Amino acid sequence: MFKKKLVLLISIAVGSMVLAQTATQTDWSGGSGVSGPVLNWSTTFDMENSVNWFSSTGELILDYSSPMEHPVTGGYVNVNYIHPVDVDGDGDEDILSAAGRYGPPYFFSGSIYWWENIDGNGTNWEYNIVDNNFPSAPSICSADLDGDDDIDIIGLARGSVNDLAWWENIDGSGINWAEHIIPSSIQQGGSVDTADVNNDGYVDILCADTGNEVVWLENVDGSGNNWIEHIIGYNNVPYDVYGADVDGDEDIDVVVPSYNGDYIRWWENVDGSGINWVDHNVTNNFNGARSVFASDVDGDGDIDILGAASLEWAITWWENSDGSGNSWIEHNISSNFNWAFAVCASDMDEDGDADVIGAAYFGDDITWWENTDGSGLNWQEHLIDDNFDGARDVVTADMDGDGDPDIIGVAQEDSDISWWDVTCCVELGELVSSILDIEAGADWDSLIWISDEPTETSLYFQVRSSMDPQYMGNWSIDIMTPGSLENYLMDGDQYVQYKVFLETTNPGFSPVLEDVTISWSEITGIDDNIIPLITKLNQNYPNPFNPETEIIYSLRENSKVSLNIYNIKGQKVKQLISDQLPEGQHSVVWNGKDDNGKSVSSGIYFYKLKTENYEKTKRMVLLK
Repeated sequence: MFKKKLVLLISIAVGSMVLAQTATQTDWSGGSGVSGPVLNWSTTFDMENSVNWFSSTGELILDYSSPMEHPVTGGYVNVNYIHPVDVDGDGDEDILSAAGRYGPPYFFSGSIYWWENIDGNGTNWEYNIVDNNFPSAPSICSADLDGDDDIDIIGLARGSVNDLAWWENIDGSGINWAEHIIPSSIQQGGSVDTADVNNDGYVDILCADTGNEVVWLENVDGSGNNWIEHIIGYNNVPYDVYGADVDGDEDIDVVVPSYNGDYIRWWENVDGSGINWVDHNVTNNFNGARSVFASDVDGDGDIDILGAASLEWAITWWENSDGSGNSWIEHNISSNFNWAFAVCASDMDEDGDADVIGAAYFGDDITWWENTDGSGLNWQEHLIDDNFDGARDVVTADMDGDGDPDIIGVAQEDSDISWWDVTCCVELGELVSSILDIEAGADWDSLIWISDEPTETSLYFQVRSSMDPQYMGNWSIDIMTPGSLENYLMDGDQYVQYKVFLETTNPGFSPVLEDVTISWSEITGIDDNIIPLITKLNQNYPNPFNPETEIIYSLRENSKVSLNIYNIKGQKVKQLISDQLPEGQHSVVWNGKDDNGKSVSSGIYFYKLKTENYEKTKRMVLLK
């Protein structure tokens, strides 16, 4: 159970003027190394130990410990491909695998196995043979082809008369299989995928033939016994095929790389029937394009395309900039990934965005890149294994049933299949803020924060203050709950600093810090008619807020004043003030509505105060 902590601060002054001030930090993405003093915390801090400040803008979590490897097998010779799926219908993820090589001395060797996840926690495996004589077997996938509510297997061969087949899971147990050959023109199988291409409710099959052909097989009556082949198009040595709705018209399009042509194309399923196709170029300069994947990388609601290029050593994604698949912007993730062989995407850290996982064949490398702010423009690399000889394929699934994604990989040269639990947290981490200069002596009020703390996790603070930033002194005792700073800091100090501790005794979970606010009062000892010493815009309060927040500002002299609200795109949302105002302290409340009286959506907003001699912008967050 998660608990949300929020304490409200009310300042009351009698007989003197109290200028309430706050300093809030909601984002640490600027990184460490700024000891201060600083006039605002912004996105930077002083130092950290074992805290993941890349995890998501506006959050801190514990860093991840070293990935924990769990071998599935160490003796599956020439393993090519893996596919996680619940083969036996017992509620946990099993693993399908294909092995074989199209080259001496393995021209006609090949097999398809599945590995049973015996106890559901991914540590005890037993293999089952589906077919021990399926040539080369470069690719497999699964689906319920015959509509009997269990998982069947689709396999692609190379160098055989019968290059495409499916195996019927006769009783749903994964023990008894019946092979069905699918007549097709495929002769040099590269990759196979499944999708309902013509929207008739039946699962069809997509195939890429490295002899340049891309086809789909129509499952005519949903029985898996009657098939019609349809040509999609031709590509120069396509090693992969992926079905996705690229243009957002609710039908299945097809994405294919060209290894020899160095390009990636997608074919538009023009009318959703699978009969009429138009090809569109994504890139024509991706050297040795080997693998493709489709996912919403930047969180804008449309499908982007990921690629792995073996000869370019690159993992790259292309932004579907108009959502229709007609305009693409290239973004590099890694350009030093030795013989990039496979790529996929999954929300590895469960922060709501797509992270990227890759396998590098000659680099012997499995790596995942964290999409640190959800934009797809900033990535943090996490090495999983750099001694996984001949890393050929990588996918994700929840192998241990703990609710988070794990990484599964194939090492062809090692004959290995392994999976890694990659999001286990360290037990303890801490972060120290920059020293904040409040430019006045302070009567300290409160330390408040918003956090999520799952069971068996905790989060707490220490603080310290000083008149000299070179000698900040000792840290306070632990502050376990938000509230008053009385007895923790010395009134009258000008500089302040916090330290936050994150702890867990359950490695699967981390506490999450969303924001922290220190508040104080400047007591002048004069009445409300005294002119403020400076013009100043204060941080709004509360922040985050719903549905309204107060903005306080002080004017040193009479001035023409404008105070406006802007969205994250820089568009003006609301004009709060546009008037000639007298000196003194002023406040205004924004109710989360625009100039037309319409409520705005949740998100980040900026408020800007401008006078004849002063201009200041601050950030706030509306959470509904």
